[in-house]
Amino acid sequence: MLKILSNKFIDYNYNLEREDMIKMKKKLSFIKRCNLRAFLSLFILSFLFLAIMVFICSNYSDQNNATIYNTPKISVNFDGTLNLTNPEEIDGKSFYQGDTIPIKGRVFHRINGTSLENVNVILRVDNQDLSNFNDTTDINGEFTIDYNIENTLNVFSNHLIEAKVIDDLEIEYITNYTINVNTTSYFEINGPDGIYLAQESLDVNGYIRFNNGTGIGSETINYQWFNTTDTGPWTPITSNLDGSIPLILVPTILKSGVYSINFSFPQIPNAVDDTDLSISNIRIFSNFTCDWNLASEASVGQNVIIQGQAHSTENSSIKIINRQFRILYDGLLIATITTDGNGNFSYSYSIPSGTGNITLSLELIETVPGVGYSSSFNLEVTQAVAPPSPNIGIGPTQLFLMIGLPIIIGAVIILGIYGFLYYKKNVSTSRVINIPLEDKITNLKILKDSGRLEEAISYLFNAIYMDLVAAKYGRTRKITETIRDFAIISVKDFKLNPSSIYPFIQKVEQIIYAKPFEISEEVFYQIIELFSPIYFQLTGYHFVLNF
Repeated sequence: MLKILSNKFIDYNYNLEREDMIKMKKKLSFIKRCNLRAFLSLFILSFLFLAIMVFICSNYSDQNNATIYNTPKISVNFDGTLNLTNPEEIDGKSFYQGDTIPIKGRVFHRINGTSLENVNVILRVDNQDLSNFNDTTDINGEFTIDYNIENTLNVFSNHLIEAKVIDDLEIEYITNYTINVNTTSYFEINGPDGIYLAQESLDVNGYIRFNNGTGIGSETINYQWFNTTDTGPWTPITSNLDGSIPLILVPTILKSGVYSINFSFPQIPNAVDDTDLSISNIRIFSNFTCDWNLASEASVGQNVIIQGQAHSTENSSIKIINRQFRILYDGLLIATITTDGNGNFSYSYSIPSGTGNITLSLELIETVPGVGYSSSFNLEVTQAVAPPSPNIGIGPTQLFLMIGLPIIIGAVIILGIYGFLYYKKNVSTSRVINIPLEDKITNLKILKDSGRLEEAISYLFNAIYMDLVAAKYGRTRKITETIRDFAIISVKDFKLNPSSIYPFIQKVEQIIYAKPFEISEEVFYQIIELFSPIYFQLTGYHFVLNF
């Protein structure tokens, strides 16, 4: 019994020891697994740390490779060391394009301090060798390079300044400089030409530029309208990419008058200085009036010079110069004209068929949508009246002829003598005979005195010759007939002298159709001489101008 109990006790102890050993093994296995995980984690962290350090060092090395500047170190492999010696003058400072700055330095042995003489040094700017800026070291190993800052350097970034030895030497570089570059600015404005209507866009034909002439693009410009009595607000605009000044809207609040514009370009800190400019003599108007200069009456077929002067309604001293207008006759467009430097205009026009009160209109060609202005003139048009036929009465001499043959014979002799004397008198006094059609001669004189000689010759043909032919023969020139065609008709149908007609028509045709064709005053009077015998054939009078 005791033996059985003893065996059971032994088995029980054995089981306890076995369970303890199993637990111990599990515990040791857990510890081993934990140690392995810790080791692996530490290994991975170390690897990541090393990779990061390699990456940082690689980037740092790449950055240093972009410049000749290296971390200061002493090495027996270097033939010398270059050190820049005036940082207080240059490093971190701002200079203007075009300034000349001294870059000073020394080349020497770092170990024993011995100066290196006759070493050739050039300048480097932004990692670019500038061999035209150079110097040679003196007995003390010192050099000075005077650098003239180029106008091409960007004013919106800083610039790296270095010195470089170009001799076959191993050089250690321990310093460099950084500088900022400023520049000045200026306006280049040729100024607007002409006169402008409120609400129109004004082109000042100008630029804002850097000192080197390059346009300053996409930057703010302020402008202000003003004159002796009014001053407008400052208004910002943005320059175009090429530095050109964009169109400026003429304010509707401006009264008619002469204005100036102030332009201001604000400073861009550490880059561009400010600048200002004023332009003047800009004429502004808000409406116009025309002072017409022509007779209020005309007849069908008459050649009329439509002329006048356009000026501001509010201020008559402001002439509407170099502007395009339309001329309308009874609502129909007949011409587009441009006023001259005094606001004057002139157009020759033959009055068409149709009588009554006709409205002539001068319309400003619209440049602002929905804004148009015009000025009108009332012209009374009547039917053309043919000149009355000469009143040939029966004189005493003719009555005497009917008395008898003896009296007729005596009368014929007397009349022959009288006729001869009368003809001689006409020949001697023909140059002072006043010509008819006084209004037309007045218009001809106006055209001649104003220097428009070609228009005067055209007027001579269309308004004087054609009116005489129409009055005498009842014939007008058809639309399909050329001037040369009418010359042939004048000879064939009207029996006019061809030796007089053809030279005159040839000159007129040359002037009218061969434009531009400018004639002199001498040629003008030669053509008048050609017309005189034609006029005599049509009227019995000589055509003489008293001007």
